[in-house]
Amino acid sequence: MARQRVYSGMKYEKILGYCRALRDGDMIYVSGTLGLDYATHTLPDGAGAQAERCVEIISDALGQFNATLADVLRMVIYVLDRADIDEVSETLGRHFRGIDPVSTLVCSPLSMAGARVELEVTARQGSAG
Repeated sequence: MARQRVYSGMKYEKILGYCRALRDGDMIYVSGTLGLDYATHTLPDGAGAQAERCVEIISDALGQFNATLADVLRMVIYVLDRADIDEVSETLGRHFRGIDPVSTLVCSPLSMAGARVELEVTARQGSAG
């Protein structure tokens, strides 16, 4: 099976030469995702709301490969401020508790002003259950 790609339309995909998500066989890799509203190019207020938006974007990308959040094996969470860790953890926990992928959380500056959280995942289609 040839690699399949999903693009978000962000200008950096062309500049950097990457895609939102890539499927290679049954493995799906979703790039680091900010909680950006693509229609308005704005970020929601607060780390929890941004994390929620990240999950929505990632869920949509996985869905284009007939996969779901339940197929996620690994997530990497980047948080701007340690003070946001609990809020982000609670938000992501609502979606990933019970799936329990492996996880890494890093406190780091992010690529867009106003961004509080970024999330990337690796999934394998059909691994849920």
